Amino acid sequence: MAASLDATLTSDLDFNLTVHRVEQSFSLKTDTLGLGMFFDSSPEFFSENTYDERTTGAKGRLVWTKGRHTAILGIDGDRGTLDQTLRSGPFLQMIGVSPTSAVQPDVTRWAIYANDTIAFDRWTITPGIRYDHNSIVGAFVSPSLGVACRLGEHSLARASVARGFTQPPLSLSHAPQPVLSPNTQRTSSMLFNGFFYLYP
Repeated sequence: MAASLDATLTSDLDFNLTVHRVEQSFSLKTDTLGLGMFFDSSPEFFSENTYDERTTGAKGRLVWTKGRHTAILGIDGDRGTLDQTLRSGPFLQMIGVSPTSAVQPDVTRWAIYANDTIAFDRWTITPGIRYDHNSIVGAFVSPSLGVACRLGEHSLARASVARGFTQPPLSLSHAPQPVLSPNTQRTSSMLFNGFFYLYP
């Protein structure tokens, strides 16, 4: 569910605001064969993992267009909550796993970013930077730079480099122990792209 507002503040400045809420539920039940006391082939309940996740947030940005510049200043923010339960079957309980494990974590995220698209002659250059803060994995700075060149009437070359990161969802960063191992580590990477376009 989302709602959006667009407004023109001046002849050079536009504003956009979007608010959203996401709710999702998931349930995975696993049965196994041959894991009972006598290792026969009868189906047996092994485990069931269920979760209800909710995220509420908003995004706002200002777009300034003047001459060769199209500059954007934006901010994102949201809060997520999770209710996750892991039920263990007889085999897991036999090796010491609790019949029921539950977690109710939450996360707060916010970010601020800025970029500018500068166009002159055949060239377009887009520098940018973004600062993210996450209550679980901490802060991260992501710079980026894109360059495009119009080679002819029907051809365009484009290249970009950016630093970014991914973070595990709440369902993985606070997984019930010991069947599922929590992952609270973010993964960072550098991304290089180069493209050549031909169009009618």
